[in-house]
Amino acid sequence: MSAAESLPAPTISLNEAADCVWDALVVGAGPAGAFAARELARDGLRVLLVDKARFPRSKVCGCCLNGAALATLADRGLALLPARLGARRLESFHVATAGHHATVPLPAGVALSRERLDAALIGEAIRAGCEFLPQTQAALGQDTQASRNVTLRCHSHSATTAARVVLAADGLAGGLLKHEPGCETRIARRPRIGLATILDQAPPAYHAGTIFMACARRGYVGLVRLEDGRLDLAAALEPFFVRRVGGPWSAVDAVLREAGLSPIEGLDRQVWRGTPTLTRHRALPAAQRVFALGDAAGYVEPFTGEGIAWALSSAVAVKPFVVQAVDRWHAALPRAWARRLATLAGRRRRLCRMLTLLLRVGPVTGLAIRALGRAPGLAGPWVRWLNRPWQDSGSMSPCVERAG
Repeated sequence: MSAAESLPAPTISLNEAADCVWDALVVGAGPAGAFAARELARDGLRVLLVDKARFPRSKVCGCCLNGAALATLADRGLALLPARLGARRLESFHVATAGHHATVPLPAGVALSRERLDAALIGEAIRAGCEFLPQTQAALGQDTQASRNVTLRCHSHSATTAARVVLAADGLAGGLLKHEPGCETRIARRPRIGLATILDQAPPAYHAGTIFMACARRGYVGLVRLEDGRLDLAAALEPFFVRRVGGPWSAVDAVLREAGLSPIEGLDRQVWRGTPTLTRHRALPAAQRVFALGDAAGYVEPFTGEGIAWALSSAVAVKPFVVQAVDRWHAALPRAWARRLATLAGRRRRLCRMLTLLLRVGPVTGLAIRALGRAPGLAGPWVRWLNRPWQDSGSMSPCVERAG
């Protein structure tokens, strides 16, 4: 990671932030939040981006950018960003279950660590004119008719600022909308949790350029080589199974062995990170002067990089809603945003959910993998569909007239 992209530093103090009324305050500096902040700042809005973490931070999920994500970056003038960061080209997707294997070509995609991606996108937001405050927590306050109060806390200090619009991009575990009426989180039946780690050393069988997926009865494990040669490992597993076998490393090892992929030594010595239940969405991904985007609005299964594509696409899609809300808030905007997200991600989310159910292993799964092993082209249509650009959203109006 270059020095210019390794340490996104604060551009403003807490007291200075409190003295402003922001057009948009973005909570969460992952891909969705940082990209949205950049897009809004490029349009001349006064934007503050905050995150509770210190950067660069280590995140092990969402390390693949598929063709849809790359297309969104290119459309917004960042086509060269992945290559500049050293991203590795992804050429194939290898899936295994019960000893059966299949390799499917990928039309596009790269692997890139979240340390580099997140830091770079924050840097792009700052260059566009956005102010940035890391290590800062945010909590929603009262609506003042013209703006929404937000309490910012950095270490032991706190201050209250105001924003005409707040973007909740604080991820699956984010609590910004926790107490907002109608914004409760709904969790699917038979949910899974995420477990992840990054390995400095791993078997050579997990070579660069391929996404590996091991599917077993209680979940799946995905593995991909990053730009620096480390192996990113991310799993979606049933919680009771993880507890029953003795913890994350035992569960991952069991899945790899059951599927027929190479076991990895030293998993018990790794530092593991977990997530709350994955398959969830918000009843309403918006509140008074607040729009949720990315994982904070709903989860998309990240088979070949769909998660990052969802984050970037929702960041672009929210821009006209923010512009409308800054000019004049309309009570119909939250429902209009919910419909926009459903249009943007509904079919892809359903397809990814269908694939998840298919990969819960059984006779049908085994037959499907064997068929793909003999004829990889059978998977071509859905792979190409998932990798094609998301519906262009930058010019779509919120259509609040119809929302009422």
